[in-house]
Amino acid sequence: MRPTLPLELIYLCIEASSDSFAALGQLSLVSKECASEARKYIFKHIVLDRRERAVDLGSQYIRTFLELLTANKTLATYIHILFIKIEPSTYAATEVYAQTLPAILDLLTDLTIFQMDGLCPDYSDWNALPERLRSSITRRCSAPSITMLHFSNLKNLPHAPLRSAPGLLKISLVRVRSPQGAAENGSTGPGGSAAANLECFSVVDAGWVAGSYILADPGALSSLRRMSWYISDQRDLDLLKRVLQKCGGSLEELHIGFHHDHSNDGLHIGELVSLPQLRLLTFNSDTCLDLDADAGASSSLGSHLRLFLGHSANAAPT
Repeated sequence: MRPTLPLELIYLCIEASSDSFAALGQLSLVSKECASEARKYIFKHIVLDRRERAVDLGSQYIRTFLELLTANKTLATYIHILFIKIEPSTYAATEVYAQTLPAILDLLTDLTIFQMDGLCPDYSDWNALPERLRSSITRRCSAPSITMLHFSNLKNLPHAPLRSAPGLLKISLVRVRSPQGAAENGSTGPGGSAAANLECFSVVDAGWVAGSYILADPGALSSLRRMSWYISDQRDLDLLKRVLQKCGGSLEELHIGFHHDHSNDGLHIGELVSLPQLRLLTFNSDTCLDLDADAGASSSLGSHLRLFLGHSANAAPT
């Protein structure tokens, strides 16, 4: 029986249920038209990982997903957000990493957000991935449709996957390390220029790769509006100051976070960067204000407070 309500109203119900996989599944049974509409939301955000499965079962799950996309290529056009969780130390050399994942990436021509998590607490190695997978990731990250990139828990990440996709607006780096021997202010290599229209840059424990990426082509970041930078040591702070000197003129929002490391004696603030154009400036610190805190924690807190007050004085009032 055909639906008695106009399809437009049913489509609104499907859109309102977009955060409920169960509801979308039920609505997809109403008609072929509703099934097609519901799939736009069901397949919009895909996470590919083992999901607590055994390695063999996880591999079969990803292969089955490729078979589904191959049988109905329209489904690939619905996928706009892809989150890949890799485990190169476990099964990077298997067919899944060498063939299946690259084949899936090559089908996702309308992808707008790509996220990749190394999962390994000691950093997963980008170089441990098969060459075809690395090439597919780099090619997909530079596609015109991409607006956001996120990489976490990776070492030896080159600049190539971060290169300038025409529509790239946001980059997020969490616990990411540059290739060994890469210069902090160094060249990015072929095709490694910074995104020309970047609006938001978020850095957590990834100052080296972030600093080298920005400083290699600071003029291309004249559109940067929001930046978040997490400081764990003196090098992170020094890099942030250099970045602000080079491309801070367009910033409207700046968030600075701190992690106290008991192995250092606090931060040397030095000369601060004037940011009169800022509309929002926020700080946070995980320094513990325990009554039993040692002198190192107190010293670090004092450094943080000086930076808070100093940057506040150099920023325009909100």
